[in-house]
Formats: sequence, C-alpha cells, structure tokens
Amino acid sequence: WADARVCLAPLGVGWGIRLLWSVLAGCVPLLASSEVSPWFDRVLPWEGMALLGVDQRELPRLPALLARLPEETLVQKQKALWHYRRTLLWPPAGIAYNVTLREICVRAEGLARGRGARWKW
Repeated sequence: WADARVCLAPLGVGWGIRLLWSVLAGCVPLLASSEVSPWFDRVLPWEGMALLGVDQRELPRLPALLARLPEETLVQKQKALWHYRRTLLWPPAGIAYNVTLREICVRAEGLARGRGARWKW
C-alpha cells in the first residue's frame, strides 16, 4: 500500500474497508463496479479522484490499462483525493460522521416527499 499509486477497491458488501484503505494510503482507488455508487456520491467528485467504471471483465488486462494512464491524471486524482480526504475519515481526523448524518436526512426527506409526507425541521 505504501508504494502503490492505484489501489483496487473491489465491490464487496458496499465499498467498505478497501476504499478506506486506499484513501488512507493516498492511493487512487480503482472502483471496479458501475452498479453501486461510492460513498457520499452526492457530495464528492469521485470522477476527479478515483478510477471509475472499470468493467470487471477488463481486470485481467489491468496492468496494461494502468500503464497507459497518463502521469498527470494520477497526480490530479491524488491531489483531489488528498483535498477531500477528511470527508471520508471518521472523527477525530475527519467529518464522515457529519456527512453520513446529512446523507441520511437527505435520503429520508426524499422518501418522505415520495409518500406525500412533510418533514418539519
């Protein structure tokens, strides 16, 4: 992890710990699924800080695909990942707890609207 520039964060039950390990290592996460959105997708610009939508059938060719990735792309994604890192970390170093609560409220409010209910905050 310490020397890696790109870290595979395969889908398990959600993104889980593999995505967090990538973030902590400062490693650009490669999210090998287009079926599930990554954490806080309403808040974070994942397209600017991760490699997204890599088809799982392409994984055997991954070394060749990564070798063609421009250096500047990796540098930009690592900088963006560092910039938003606190959003993904839990206290005391990060604000993931606060963002999680906000996301729950936004989703609950959307569900309530769909049922005709009104939230009063």
